[in-house]
Parts: sequence; structure tokens; C-alpha cells
Amino acid sequence: METASPEETERLGAELASTLRPGEVVLLYGDLGAGKSVFARGLIRALPGGEGRAVRSPTFVFFQHHPTAPPILHADLYRLPRETDPLDLGLEEWMGEGVTLVEWPNRLDPARYPVRTLVRIEVLGAGRRRVEIARV
Repeated sequence: METASPEETERLGAELASTLRPGEVVLLYGDLGAGKSVFARGLIRALPGGEGRAVRSPTFVFFQHHPTAPPILHADLYRLPRETDPLDLGLEEWMGEGVTLVEWPNRLDPARYPVRTLVRIEVLGAGRRRVEIARV
């Protein structure tokens, strides 16, 4: 599907929110500035307890916890040092209790997560995005 504004991209995230269940991992792929955090904001704000929450990309802290229902762990691996294994940060220990959103998941093996959703966001230009959502 295509979106023509950040609000439409956020709305797609909100639509996905209603289908999530504890233990699910959402892997967000896309170039820098594609709208991964915008999508995540829509998803988080659509959940009970997420209304009006400030949702920013956790680029410098790696993880942000959102006490929604189900709880969300929002991870961003973009600035993770190359010599650091993402699993050493405790990412998998948290999985199962809530939903895990991961921006820049390229360093993870998606096959490790039996309940996962892949979201690919591609910049088309002039504010337009192509968003592909696949549940595996």
C-alpha cells in the first residue's frame, strides 16, 4: 500500500496495533528517514495506555519501554556498535512479555522469532511511501 503523508503512515501503524499479541516481534525495515518511527508512533499510540505518548526513535538509548497493553519495547539498532551483539543487550529476555518493535533489524536473524511481522517502508518521493506488511 502507499501513503502520501506521515499521518497516513502513522494510521497504518495504528491499524496493525489491533492485531498484535504478546511475544510478537515487529521488524521495521527502511532507509534513514523512511518513516519507521512514524509507523511505530502510530502503533504505540493506538494501544491502550499509549494515547498521547511521546514516541521518539530510541536511536541513542537503543530501547524505550512503553507501558501499553500489551507492553511495547521499541528498539533501534542503527547506532549499535558493530562489535556489540544485539542479543547481549537483553533484547530476547524481554520478548514474550509484550510486543517488540525493532528498527534497523538487519543484524538480527528473523527466523529466531516464530511470531513476527515484517514492515518494509520505501520512500517514493514527494512525501509518498510504499509500506509492505507481512506476517510470518
